[in-house]
Amino acid sequence: MPQDAFTLSFIAKELNAALKGGRVNRITQPAKEEVIFSVYTDKGVKNLNVNANASLCRIGFLSGERENPKTAYNFCMLLRKHLLSAVVESAEIMGFDRVIKLTFSAKNEFFENCRKQLYAEIMGKYSNVILTENDVILGAMKTASLDENAKRLLYTGVKYSLPPKQDKLDFADEKALAAALENRGDADMKDFLFTHIKGLAPSTAEELAARLSESGGSAMALCREISAFLKGGFELRPCVYYPNEKPADFFAFKPRAFDGNFKFYDSLLAAQSEFYREKENFSNG
Repeated sequence: MPQDAFTLSFIAKELNAALKGGRVNRITQPAKEEVIFSVYTDKGVKNLNVNANASLCRIGFLSGERENPKTAYNFCMLLRKHLLSAVVESAEIMGFDRVIKLTFSAKNEFFENCRKQLYAEIMGKYSNVILTENDVILGAMKTASLDENAKRLLYTGVKYSLPPKQDKLDFADEKALAAALENRGDADMKDFLFTHIKGLAPSTAEELAARLSESGGSAMALCREISAFLKGGFELRPCVYYPNEKPADFFAFKPRAFDGNFKFYDSLLAAQSEFYREKENFSNG
């Protein structure tokens, strides 16, 4: 699934457009690794779902209801304390990484105006949801301390830091990327893109390689095509991909590298929501 920085960059833009100015009216935590924010916006209520489950990690909108436990999780209570009635100021991707930051206008314990940030780290088994104020962690869905020999400290009172960066190239660094392309030899383009450029899932790298194969030119020309694509230089056609009767993936575009059926949606958030709804239905069935 392309829950990579590339796809999340479009998710963040759609979240920002849909949630900006909305007020948090309800917060629930139906499962240990899933929280839901009911946000009142001028376009109606949006149920924002943030899931840190390894196989279902995502941030997007939820249709329908989730059954909640009789006793709320501690993290849910923390979120209610800090974010109930807060107003969403923005949603943005952090650099070109799998982290989306939601900024809220809220109140502190002295009822003074302040800003608080919710970081959704969509990183497979390392996914997490972390609440901060002034870059200090107020609480995390999954905590880690020195006693656990953790690479990052994730508990209350510690300064928040982003996950460690991948040892890969930034697509915006055209000089470094061009040099790598010139020295790739006989390496498969799909494998090269995935192993050398940060923020790409294998399926995104495969699609980009397919599009590059239709052109050619110098390494610098390829760099510019890569940059244009990753910045959204294509027709936006959100869809869910069905190689058979089961959904296998979702994309912001109609892929050229994959054969099968596609179902198209008005937004990437809608495609993502339908993909995971069907995925969960097949898993439960």
